[in-house]
Amino acid sequence: MRITSENKIVIFSNELHSETINTAISELSRFLYASAGAVCVSESGIRALNKNEIGFAIGLAEGKHVSFEDKNDDAFVSFVDSGIIYICGKIDRATLYGVYEFLESVVGVRFLSITATYVPNLKEKGIVVPESYKKDENPVFDIRSYWTHDGEVSAEYSARMRVMTLWYDEKHAPKYGGGMRDIFYNDGHNVNKLYQEGYFATFGNQPDGTVIYEGGSGNDGKPFVLRSTTVSDPSNSGSICLSDDKVVNLVTKGVIERIKAHPSCDYFGVMQEDTKFFCSCPKCKAESSKTNVVIGFCNKIAREVKRWCENEGKSFTGGRKKYIVTYAYGYTEIPPTIPVEDNIMVELALIDSANYAYSFVDKENQTDSCFNAIEGWRKVVSDDRILFYSYETNFNNYHWYIANLTNLLPDLQYMANFGKLIVTFEAGEMFCDCWQALIRTYVCSKLMWNPSKYNPTDVMNMVKEFCDLYYERNGAVVYEYITNMEKAYAEVKRKYGKKSNRPYHVAVADHILLHHNDTEAITDAFGVKHLLTANEPEYFTKEFLLARTNDLRKVYKIADGEMKKRLANVLLTADIMYFSQWKYYNDISDEISYKDMMVQKEKYPEFAVFAAEIKEIVSLIETPSEAIKRSLNPVLGADDYAGMDGSRKFNFWEE
Repeated sequence: MRITSENKIVIFSNELHSETINTAISELSRFLYASAGAVCVSESGIRALNKNEIGFAIGLAEGKHVSFEDKNDDAFVSFVDSGIIYICGKIDRATLYGVYEFLESVVGVRFLSITATYVPNLKEKGIVVPESYKKDENPVFDIRSYWTHDGEVSAEYSARMRVMTLWYDEKHAPKYGGGMRDIFYNDGHNVNKLYQEGYFATFGNQPDGTVIYEGGSGNDGKPFVLRSTTVSDPSNSGSICLSDDKVVNLVTKGVIERIKAHPSCDYFGVMQEDTKFFCSCPKCKAESSKTNVVIGFCNKIAREVKRWCENEGKSFTGGRKKYIVTYAYGYTEIPPTIPVEDNIMVELALIDSANYAYSFVDKENQTDSCFNAIEGWRKVVSDDRILFYSYETNFNNYHWYIANLTNLLPDLQYMANFGKLIVTFEAGEMFCDCWQALIRTYVCSKLMWNPSKYNPTDVMNMVKEFCDLYYERNGAVVYEYITNMEKAYAEVKRKYGKKSNRPYHVAVADHILLHHNDTEAITDAFGVKHLLTANEPEYFTKEFLLARTNDLRKVYKIADGEMKKRLANVLLTADIMYFSQWKYYNDISDEISYKDMMVQKEKYPEFAVFAAEIKEIVSLIETPSEAIKRSLNPVLGADDYAGMDGSRKFNFWEE
């Protein structure tokens, strides 16, 4: 079967179809026309084709012996029958995914970013659809999330990548099959927010819009106060007392209000706040395990939610089981010593215990704390109630090179042995536009669908394909940069490994340490100290880093327009990895500050040129430049760095 501009393309669907099916029809029409010049018309129902017609049946498979029994919601089938290409999913979002699969595997379309899509020119030879074309796809994971800036701002991009990253744009989500909140209503660290929602549900909005909770105290001994003028912006600066029954009751009420508002959703997050502070009231302090306090708190909520669902809440849920999802994160990475209710799921976000330079299956080099955490939680929670949240970024500098492409596949294959509900990779670049997030989304979105069908060679082939299409004639240079950095980091990892907990992956470092410092390290929940040394300059020679920078600079200088912006993003990574260690590489005394070097441009002309280039290329990266500046300031300042609290005296961008 050949689709050309000479054919009449008829797209069949149900007369009353959803927004999602309408998107599927419009996306199919758009790309059939863009690639082959084929014009599509839509019809309700289905009929026999006339001469010169080719049909697509979208969401229609009656009488074709299609069954989705025991398959995930995102499962779909595609096949050819009597000149009609059938694409049908278990739910409408799955049908949309089936359309995207057809566009990729048959037409050759490649979705690269929000603004970049590769469409092959098939106007002469047409689109060849084999009569044997058949797909029977059932994704391994119910929810696949690769959390990036692009995924957060564009429902279209998330849908095209077949990931469910979209948490916040609920307005546009229905058009593209919905987002994570349709299955898993979660907004991250949210206990304080749930408290407020339960408070408002119980007491009503206060005249001044303020909620105050005073009870329990943080590590500083001061009472924790929750104040907010809006429910959407609660304080997360402290940990509310989880032993206080008033808190339990209000958070439970908050969860129930969410269930009422989203009755089709089955998983609801009750997540500890993102702070190291913990209530120090006598009751909380009496429990030696912080994890026990958190799980005890969640157990009470889970029991009441189960009771409500089975009784007065049945009109909302039909008595269907609802799950509470909580973190194993920070101080709760160590497993509890108390039982966990059977309607609680645990999301392993091992930000302190795991070394993300290594795969979870790397028994030789991955930390003992990581394995102890996973195996410990498996003893108290069944495997089908364990979820994974992984880290793919440097939270202090989103443009630092992250060398873990080779970890993606084995980690996903490992995670597939568990509950398969959700796998989330946080790229961190959700706060700014970063080239690495685009590549990793491109690769990871495919691996997440079914990691067992891929091998390590496939991963780098995907990376190369992305580079060739996104950077066009410059793709080979970018790909060479990636392979050089991956090889260099592989050597670093081979050299240090588990023996010294070096290099601790930059993804989770609270500080960018320029030199090895035993006193500034993360101590995980198991009491093991991890040295934050992944950025030490002796890992790479001056010659190596300058070669990478110069290779990229050559193509950047002669590029223009949109391509110059794309290459600027990559060059920024290469520049800062050298620039941040300027004094080390150029034998300049530590007594001279970077600030002084910025002022004394005549004395340090090469330094000044580098600084000017970095400012120039950042100005070309459009979204959002301020976030990029904030993440780069600690690195580019290099002196008197005071962590992520914004207390640095030196602002590179104002010098």
